[in-house]
Amino acid sequence: MNSNLTLPAFGSMSSAPNESLLPRLVFRMVEKIDGWRRYHRTARELRGLSDFQLNDIGIERADIEGIARKF
Repeated sequence: MNSNLTLPAFGSMSSAPNESLLPRLVFRMVEKIDGWRRYHRTARELRGLSDFQLNDIGIERADIEGIARKF
């Protein structure tokens, strides 16, 4: 039997990596929700413009989805 092998005491292992997991997950969820809201707000506002207004700012109606995804 190898006498150099020792096991850590129960509860002595650090849980630091797990402690930071929940805040990171929550932060990523908030980022995703915020991105989704920005996309939909931008797309809704652009869709509400007339063709004349879109043309005035150099956007075609077919480009709205792609432009909204960039924001």
